[in-house]
Amino acid sequence: MKRTFALAAAATIASSAMAGSASAATLIGTPVTASLTGYGHVTVTSQFTSPVLVTDGAEFTGSILDNGFNQPFDVLADFSDSVLTVSITSMKPNANVFGYDLLRLDFGSTEGLFSPVGEFTRTGCSSFLCGFSSLSSSSADSNSISLSLSGLAAGDVFELQLAPTSAVPEPATWAMMIVGFGAVGAAMRRRQKLATGALSAA
Repeated sequence: MKRTFALAAAATIASSAMAGSASAATLIGTPVTASLTGYGHVTVTSQFTSPVLVTDGAEFTGSILDNGFNQPFDVLADFSDSVLTVSITSMKPNANVFGYDLLRLDFGSTEGLFSPVGEFTRTGCSSFLCGFSSLSSSSADSNSISLSLSGLAAGDVFELQLAPTSAVPEPATWAMMIVGFGAVGAAMRRRQKLATGALSAA
């Protein structure tokens, strides 16, 4: 009975250490920086507040003005553990950016949790003009993401798939894992010896 309990306790220690290590890699609760840069007719009128901690809601809210058509837009950026969502809204119906002038969004992860990134798609389009928007250029690594968008219009919603990297276990976690697996192995060997001895005696 005692040996069974010890075996279960050791397995619990090892699995807890592994679970703690795996759950450490998450964007939620970590600081992220962000900024907006406009080109051509696009002027940034309200910069992203930065840095902020990633939460369940939209972390970044900024504003831009299209000088060509004198149309204002709000830019929202929302991180989750798996997706970065960028939304373009405006109080003016069917507002769009003059020509294909660029808006660049830059994000930074001080803990290096951005890499690798996946597919970038436009997932929303609520006006007849927003179908012309596109991703002109992009770059990404574990510490930064840069997106340059063109042909923007009110109603555009974009998503970038994220896959946060796995955190390396801390020394204390490694120690718990080694002790746990060692205890499991020792208990299994002892049980096998006892079983062999019992068969020999019989």
